[in-house]
Amino acid sequence: MATEATSHFLREHTQQVGIIYSDTTHLQLLCMKQIISTFCVYLKTPELKTKIKLTKTINQADTLIDHSTIERTDMAKRAKQPRLMQLEEFLRKVDAHGTKFSRQQKIELGRCFLEIVMGFGDHEFVACKPHKESPDFEPSSEDLYPWALFITDKKGVEGLREEYDYRASSYLHPEQIGKKDYVVVTNGKELCVFDFKHEVAKYTVDFDELLDGDKKASKNWQAFLADFGVESAEKKKKERRKKGIVDLPTKEIGQSAGRLKIDAKHNYVVCGDCLNWLEDVPPASVDVCYIDPPFFSNKNYEIVWGNGYELRSFEDRWKGGIRAYIEWMEKRVKLIHLCLKDTGSIFLHCDWRASHRLRVMLDEVFGEKNFVNEIVWCYTGPGNTPNFFKRKHDIVLYYRKTEHKKFFADRVRSNYKASFTAERGLHGKKYSDIDMLKKRYEKGKIIEDWWIDISNISQWRHELKGYRTQKPEALLTRIISCSTSESDVVLDCFAGGGTTAVTAAKLNRKFIVGDVSPVAVRIISDRLNEIADALKFEVLNVPRTAAEWLEMDGHAFAEKICSFMGWKCSTKKSADGGIDGWANKDTVPVQIKNHRKSIGINPIKNFYASLGKSKKGIFVAWYFSKNAEEYRAKI
Repeated sequence: MATEATSHFLREHTQQVGIIYSDTTHLQLLCMKQIISTFCVYLKTPELKTKIKLTKTINQADTLIDHSTIERTDMAKRAKQPRLMQLEEFLRKVDAHGTKFSRQQKIELGRCFLEIVMGFGDHEFVACKPHKESPDFEPSSEDLYPWALFITDKKGVEGLREEYDYRASSYLHPEQIGKKDYVVVTNGKELCVFDFKHEVAKYTVDFDELLDGDKKASKNWQAFLADFGVESAEKKKKERRKKGIVDLPTKEIGQSAGRLKIDAKHNYVVCGDCLNWLEDVPPASVDVCYIDPPFFSNKNYEIVWGNGYELRSFEDRWKGGIRAYIEWMEKRVKLIHLCLKDTGSIFLHCDWRASHRLRVMLDEVFGEKNFVNEIVWCYTGPGNTPNFFKRKHDIVLYYRKTEHKKFFADRVRSNYKASFTAERGLHGKKYSDIDMLKKRYEKGKIIEDWWIDISNISQWRHELKGYRTQKPEALLTRIISCSTSESDVVLDCFAGGGTTAVTAAKLNRKFIVGDVSPVAVRIISDRLNEIADALKFEVLNVPRTAAEWLEMDGHAFAEKICSFMGWKCSTKKSADGGIDGWANKDTVPVQIKNHRKSIGINPIKNFYASLGKSKKGIFVAWYFSKNAEEYRAKI
């Protein structure tokens, strides 16, 4: 162990540079020495004193290493490749489990591999429920690289190929919705990567050969880390977001010279209140509309992104109670009715608070005879309700535009729960034509209007995007599949986290989706860019040039900037004390100016004087004068 003097030095100074200190073993000490050498310039002590202490510590470290039983040259080689040291630790855990892995052991080894060897945090990959085709781990977010991990106790590379043929190949089948591009299969000793077609040989690694210094194994391991590691995931995420609209908040339609150009033959993500842009959707061009509008809850959790558009929309819905809410919804539903084809339909997602009022409103807009189903989507979850039964279901109101609606029941059949036998038939009843009955059994049954086989989003962690009312893709898959065919048009004007657009794209449907929040539009664009590089869609109602930005009034410009940055935007248009928004969890005031000329020193002085004791604030503008820059540097 390190000497007391060394321990004191490490504890004192590593804390100052953000390194968590723990007692060091011989193996760790050399790494700590290198860390201190790297960060010594940041130590908050006089330079000369730092050098003296640092030299003393390094000498102590060298003495400890020289007297250890670990070979010094081997340690130095491993210290340069920390992943190899971590891999040794992982291999010891693999050996401790023996020749056969239980489910729990596979999960333990998977976590060790992802966290210790690969460097992923425990929140970045999620253990999957056991199923023949499912992996043992897959990314908890679409932001991470599209690969999943399978663990097997089969020996050798041939054993990994067998595991791929048996389990993982089905997972990568292109017709399966929501699957990844690659799977990683490992038994703890060897590792292989497969795509849909075959093994990708350049990633195949024997860990023992890697530790022995085999050049081919080292080359393959470096290729694997480069393409599937944490740094690669971050790089891919940044690349995908560059394709989106991370720097493009919205403008009001009323500010544009004309209407939006929406062609139902293409895919669109629209930013803005649908009351404004639904008129730009060609009449009778949409095959199905699914909407999950804000529920009548008057709860702050409905304000997901916290920008000015959302806040104003939230306030507008509540000024007159339930009647104002229904009127607010009716205006938008009438526009949706005009967009639908005669064969089209609408699915309106709501809950117990307003489902009865919304159904009456839909009767008036679509006609009572065009009511099709009141679908009850049931799910489970925690809750403590001693005074009433737990409210664990949503309502989806299904209406057609005319009697010529599309409906494909066979696409969404479910399996019978009862088992089939030639002796007993189905449900314990005997039938004369067993072959016919068997075909019927294999085909499955037409589902009821109460759905209990799709869990809520908490059970689909890999889909989570931070949108509190997000719905699972499985729910949208059922709705879109039963009401449309390939190339049909899907509309969602309360798109939120983008599940409708993503599901429609995966099912090869066209989509027109939108949301009032610029942040939501950015999230949707990110998700669409992730699922396929070749997917083409256009983001509408977004300024593209500096000239368009400069045309906006100051308050509108401030809202756009706050929306993009994720800052809370002030809802006041005047008497706001010069504060346009708040950053860092509403603790840092923000002032934003949209001036063609440079900002001089006086606005900066006034803003700085208003900051109070903390003297922390953010000032955003296009240009700053030389005097303003000098003053900023001074303060």
